Amino acid sequence: MWAFFSALQAALDLLRECPKCGHRQKVRLADKGKTVSCAKCAAKLPPSKYKA
Repeated sequence: MWAFFSALQAALDLLRECPKCGHRQKVRLADKGKTVSCAKCAAKLPPSKYKA
């Protein structure tokens, strides 16, 4: 059961919400710790503050 919740948390960490337009997008696992651009408005999406 713990593995299920761990996998769920890992998947949720890959979703980011744009602070400018509110668009939610998935981030590639390779870019998890990097700042990426929003697909709609090109604003910068910072990495998640939570560390698993």
